[in-house]
Amino acid sequence: KVSITTKMKKELNVPDCYVDFIINYGAPTKTVSDNAMVYCGRKWLALNRRYCIETGLTPPYHQSSNYAEGEGGNRKYWLVKLFHNTPHAPLKYWCFGLDFLNSVSKFLSKTSLGGRCPAERVSGETPDISCFRFPWFSPVWYYAPNLDFPTDRMRPGFFLGLAENVGDGFAYEILPVKD
Repeated sequence: KVSITTKMKKELNVPDCYVDFIINYGAPTKTVSDNAMVYCGRKWLALNRRYCIETGLTPPYHQSSNYAEGEGGNRKYWLVKLFHNTPHAPLKYWCFGLDFLNSVSKFLSKTSLGGRCPAERVSGETPDISCFRFPWFSPVWYYAPNLDFPTDRMRPGFFLGLAENVGDGFAYEILPVKD
């Protein structure tokens, strides 16, 4: 069962997600932010000090020098398009849609990486894309082993994305359909 609270919904969760990033991918050598309070706070600076990460800031009032500003706009545009293509998806699941788009973007080829994808660049191996067999928020059947006989153990639900750090590469986050 999936809860909406499993995704980052507030700026308060940024330091925890930063720690998860460091655990999964390693510590960067430098972070550059746009002077937002969350990136100048005690928790963020304490993490940068603990992992010896240099902290940098963009010039104030110069959004064009902030790479994340443009990327954030691109992600918003992708998310709006995703909801256009899945009109039956409730808007309260936007964080799962954004997470799905971020997962897919790791497997897209980039000319700046010589035709390789970011996941391949990080791991050094060609990734398996067969885990993306379902479109986002498509109806699926999933196995629920805890149901008693004679109840059918296959239950209807909606595909939300890939489950990370659980099972194998074919573990998914499913939103169960309520009876």
